[in-house]
Amino acid sequence: MSNKKHDLTFSLRRIAYFFMALVMAACVVLSVSVGISSGLLRDESFVQKRFEKYNSQLLDEVNTAIAGVADTTGLPTKAYTGAIQEGHIRTALHQAANNIVKGYDTDYTESKYLYGYYRTGLLNYCKENGIPITEDELVRDSCFAVDVFNDTVGDESTKNIIIFALTYTNKPLMTIIFSVLIFIACAVIIDFTSYGKHKKFDYMGMGLITAGEAMVILPIFALLMKYTSTLRFMDIDVYNMALADVLNDILKIIMAVRLDIEIQRCTCICVS
Repeated sequence: MSNKKHDLTFSLRRIAYFFMALVMAACVVLSVSVGISSGLLRDESFVQKRFEKYNSQLLDEVNTAIAGVADTTGLPTKAYTGAIQEGHIRTALHQAANNIVKGYDTDYTESKYLYGYYRTGLLNYCKENGIPITEDELVRDSCFAVDVFNDTVGDESTKNIIIFALTYTNKPLMTIIFSVLIFIACAVIIDFTSYGKHKKFDYMGMGLITAGEAMVILPIFALLMKYTSTLRFMDIDVYNMALADVLNDILKIIMAVRLDIEIQRCTCICVS
């Protein structure tokens, strides 16, 4: 009877240790993933670089939309398309990226630099081609172009991107601290209640190995399923693709960090 009771106690103890090992693994994955993600999403240059690759595509969309303004104002389409180049689109994308990271709306209707681009471009085109235009007409036509640009490129749904909004709160830090405390608590419990030095390290090692595997398998699964590419964060397709690139690159970085840790662990084992 005592042996059966001992076996039951031993089995329950092992189940508890396995459970704590899984909890430790979850804490490691959560703290590392949240730390990397929140750090990169706060880095405006990281997001900007993912947006820059869509310069040409966004310029084509703007030029296509601007044709309607040309029909309304009577000026040739070239007068408008010549005013905006890829460098100007890059500036607009940088502003959009910064607004998304900080949770602001992307609105170009009050953009002085964009108005200046169109005003200068239209004025130069009219002078070069001998087209008479008054100051009032120049202001009106430039404002029309800016409005069309904003309808095509501006977006008011940036505040709905929860993953970006969370980075500017204390939630990522609190999540990391909470995960570390739970990890330490589980490690202490295993250390003081398990019998045998090797058993203690077996359970702790199991938790770390499981965490490492999860940090590779889950991002790979997300990339294979193209999960981030199917999410619609905003109304602008170009921004959706750029944000998908941001999140996909973060997943790849998480995998790379895990692989680097695994290589270092294997190196330490070989040396010892």
